[in-house]
Amino acid sequence: SDISNLFNKSVFSNGLHDVLPPRVLMPGAAEFALDVNDKLVSQTQYWFQKKISEKVTLADVANNMLVSEKTLARHFQKALGITPHTYLQRIRMDSAKNMLLHSDLSIEIIAERVGYRDQSFFERVFRRHAGLTPSKYRKSLGRAP
Repeated sequence: SDISNLFNKSVFSNGLHDVLPPRVLMPGAAEFALDVNDKLVSQTQYWFQKKISEKVTLADVANNMLVSEKTLARHFQKALGITPHTYLQRIRMDSAKNMLLHSDLSIEIIAERVGYRDQSFFERVFRRHAGLTPSKYRKSLGRAP
């Protein structure tokens, strides 16, 4: 029951690959990217949301979108000013923050649900992103670890 299952009924197929319809964001998804006019970028954003708990490479994404890695990176840079990897990391961290705030899931389970199999690595990435470890972030919100 990973977080991406929340929108299974909203998925449609465009003949090339499955994407979520425009304007549907998963809880904790990066809201800074709601108004993207680039169809490739918006489809990739929703594909990332579906795959948030999986190991994803730039090659995987590009292959799914039927473009080269260079083309995908160029579109992201132009539309959002960041790389696809940075975008994926941000939605993972935003989702982790949301789970830390709204659930009693362990840090290990949250790490897995946002695509990190190594809890220690997840904690390092989270600290770089949020300025606190996941447990300190949760405590700062008044939640027990």
